[in-house]
Amino acid sequence: MRFIVGEYGGTSDPICPSKTPEDNALKDLQGKADVVVCNCSIQSLEFPISKNAMLELAFGLLKVGGELRLTDLVNSRRLTPAERENARNMVANAETPAARSGTRQLELQLLLSAPYIGDLRRLYRTLSSDIDARSLSCSEAEGAAIDGAVASLLPSVGATGDVRFRRVTFRLYRLEDPEHPREDYGQTAVFHGGDLEKTATEGGNATLSYQLDDEFTFQKGECVAIDSNTAQILRTSWLHSFFSVSGDCSRHRGPFIPGRTHTTSTSLLFSLSSDSAAVVQSIPSQASEPATSGAERIEMVDI
Repeated sequence: MRFIVGEYGGTSDPICPSKTPEDNALKDLQGKADVVVCNCSIQSLEFPISKNAMLELAFGLLKVGGELRLTDLVNSRRLTPAERENARNMVANAETPAARSGTRQLELQLLLSAPYIGDLRRLYRTLSSDIDARSLSCSEAEGAAIDGAVASLLPSVGATGDVRFRRVTFRLYRLEDPEHPREDYGQTAVFHGGDLEKTATEGGNATLSYQLDDEFTFQKGECVAIDSNTAQILRTSWLHSFFSVSGDCSRHRGPFIPGRTHTTSTSLLFSLSSDSAAVVQSIPSQASEPATSGAERIEMVDI
């Protein structure tokens, strides 16, 4: 497994991402990475270059079947200018010093900077025509913790109940001619078990199931109907040694309609964690890392 370190996730000599890939130390990694993990919020933080350029550079590192993984705080609709201004005024005019503290201001700014999930998905789709974007949401407990933070920091917004904040892990796969919307060719997949995520070992059931996204959770030994994009992911990505995929694309059966939704997350859109203050301060969080299987080497870039 390969990690790239440095000021912007470069080598021992910091990379300046304002340069083109051909001009910096990432040029030799173009099209070679199995996984690229972006350990910072794309929307909530300022970069020395545009967000699009950062994403394009990261996606360009992927081989076919490669995965770009990002975690971000998002919301279920765009906030109005009035809602943003009211929230800032509430903190600025708070009666206690604690409520006006810099930490409180930072937490509020992180919430107000959270993008609408639809806008973020559109941004990812513009990166390339060969991208398949998946999202993985948090648990109900994590969602409840975020709701508590929003109720404290944005009471006027939280009271309406028509906007929710969650942290989502986006998994962007580079595929050959992915279909949008996804299509059904009668393909199936079976998960053989294995400790795919280092963080999953703490849960005690890492060998029994694996959640790919909000739609697909695979139980060990269970045959699951999948679309052609998912089949390609499981055959060509770093996940391939943990799955068997049956079928091909010779007979089209129409649009893919899942028989059921396998998820233990808050199904609205996304996710986060901990108590209300720690929840907001934890953004952005580092995405979990795929574990290697046997002697197989996974080329991984951490930016």
